[in-house]
Amino acid sequence: MRLSKKAIPAVLIAVAVGFWTSVEPALHAGRVEARELSLTEQIFAEGEVAEARIKERPFEERSPSEYPRAIDLYRQVTELEGSADLRDRARMRMADLTREMALRTGDARYFEQAIDIYRQLVIDRPDSPFLGEALVSIAETYEYELQDVDGATAAYRDLARRFPQSVSGREAEANLARLDPSFGAGGTAGTDIIGTVVALGADVARTTDAAGPEAVRVVNIRSFAGADYARIVVDLSRPVNYREQRDGVRVVYRLPGVELSESLLGRRLATVRGSLLKQMRVEQLGDGVAITLDVSTLESSAAFLLEDPNRLIIDLRGVSPRVHGVPGGRPAFDPRSPGGLPGGVDVTKLAPGTPSAPDIVAPPAPIGPDAIPDAIASGPRPVHCIVIDPGHGGHDTGTVGPGGLSEKDVCLDIARRLRASLRAELPGVEIILTRDGDRFVSLEERTAIANARNADLFISVHANASQSKEVSGVETFVLDPNAAKSDDAAADGSETPKAKRASQVYASVGFGASSRALAGHVQGSLVRGISAKNPKAARDRGIKHASFAVLRGARMPSVLVEVSFVSNPDDENRLRTPAFRQRIASSLTAGVRSYVRTVGSS
Repeated sequence: MRLSKKAIPAVLIAVAVGFWTSVEPALHAGRVEARELSLTEQIFAEGEVAEARIKERPFEERSPSEYPRAIDLYRQVTELEGSADLRDRARMRMADLTREMALRTGDARYFEQAIDIYRQLVIDRPDSPFLGEALVSIAETYEYELQDVDGATAAYRDLARRFPQSVSGREAEANLARLDPSFGAGGTAGTDIIGTVVALGADVARTTDAAGPEAVRVVNIRSFAGADYARIVVDLSRPVNYREQRDGVRVVYRLPGVELSESLLGRRLATVRGSLLKQMRVEQLGDGVAITLDVSTLESSAAFLLEDPNRLIIDLRGVSPRVHGVPGGRPAFDPRSPGGLPGGVDVTKLAPGTPSAPDIVAPPAPIGPDAIPDAIASGPRPVHCIVIDPGHGGHDTGTVGPGGLSEKDVCLDIARRLRASLRAELPGVEIILTRDGDRFVSLEERTAIANARNADLFISVHANASQSKEVSGVETFVLDPNAAKSDDAAADGSETPKAKRASQVYASVGFGASSRALAGHVQGSLVRGISAKNPKAARDRGIKHASFAVLRGARMPSVLVEVSFVSNPDDENRLRTPAFRQRIASSLTAGVRSYVRTVGSS
């Protein structure tokens, strides 16, 4: 039968209605059958949102006041009915955030709380898939954040006992051999116990943990030492005044009106074997806290305050002569493995491959009429050791680009390429990374590594960020000369003449001009090298001064290089490619090589 044109629309409508009538119940049934989230799952999702809000900013911009809400949401999950796996994940998130909050505040109490949370999972869920990760986190927090040898040794023993055949278990055994001479056959510990944290008498043993929020307290203490250098970091709840007393090879720092956090009392203090630092005693006295430091030799002592979090940095330099180009002339460097686990940095978001280095030649870059003559006049030393510092790491992602690329991964990849390139170009120069995996390294430790190694250059590699996605270019920073002046003003009431106070120490070394000279060579080479292939990414933003903590106290020419803007979508896409990252590394190499030629090398 042939349908008329008028009848066709009616038939089509009828067919459509019939089809909808047949499928709509099925679609409706599908909606009804979609499982609603349980209360536990809803709270976990809220925790993830709160955590994401914290981590959408760079680590140094995250506010400690934001952590408790996310931590409490995850805590609620651990107390409600639900899958064991979800509760385990919530507990790990809760512990990780507590540990991160401790790093933002410097308060050792939060490290202890994080350890307790990890340990609760170990006790309650011995068959949890997160067991190994929790044990590693406990051991690392004790060793690196708290520098508690006893706690770290016990945690590594537990890890080795539970996972004897695993990579983590074998690494735990290696760490035990380093920390505990009684472990294994013929093991030699690389750690010395050099002191304790004490309170003298019950009448002064009270702590500010119970004295209220207004009291000023020492919340943690850490040390980083080499053969002729030591850095002690005193974490504080608030800024303080301090006094220095020096008597031979003993230096005492007194913090009037300050008290020790209860979590520190009784802690044994340790350092690497054979270091400059021989004894360290932290005492609670009636009128404040005294930190007594004994060293084998003492050329200079200096101290300065840093904020966010508040801490007092103490640098001690011995008089042992520098030995260059001789085996054993520098202390052995054994960088920690990333997170105590195999695998290194996660560079899955970076395109694979390592193309050949582009041919980049960098003649000395212009940096102003006076900079190089001043640097040469102040006596820049030949280069025998270079420390490369890949920015960020671990939970500190740095800037995350609009496409999800993390600054920490870019920095590490470029730093590794730079190391390989410098080794090829400068075969007589030792090249060291402050981190060679995805782990967090504190800013003060990065500088301490360079100082302890008697490095001749320090280069911190970063990727830039801006509120505007249109901003692009490269820039290089050197330490603001006014930073040392503020250090000098921080000390109060010195009981002995401070001929070696911070501003005098760092100014007398003469690294300001040398740092500007290094910055000129590096900045000029970066601009030329990147512009050869990517002119838009090579805008010359110049050499600038800033009071970056990672440059404070460095006893060598030091620069912080912002190689590109990861916040710019075009730059981010370029940074994903091996060719662009290699070009950056090769450009940096050309700049360093140019600088080295002006001062000589081994």
